[in-house]
Amino acid sequence: MIDVETESFQLPEHIEGLISCLMQQYGLRFGAIDMATSQNGQWYFFEINPNGQWAWLDLTSDLDIASSFVKSFRPEVS
Repeated sequence: MIDVETESFQLPEHIEGLISCLMQQYGLRFGAIDMATSQNGQWYFFEINPNGQWAWLDLTSDLDIASSFVKSFRPEVS
């Protein structure tokens, strides 16, 4: 993972809404979603994986995804 750069960003509201609908339709609390954008800003959905690999992101960035999982199952944990 030497040549991979990561950064956190906020999805556009309409894309976030579509993903929420998809997650609800499949009954998922988590999904590793592969998407891309074109140079003109068009969003493309490739796949959703309910068991996607994400732990390497916690090891190579400051995203702290693991804490998000804990908070989603135990909201009282800060």
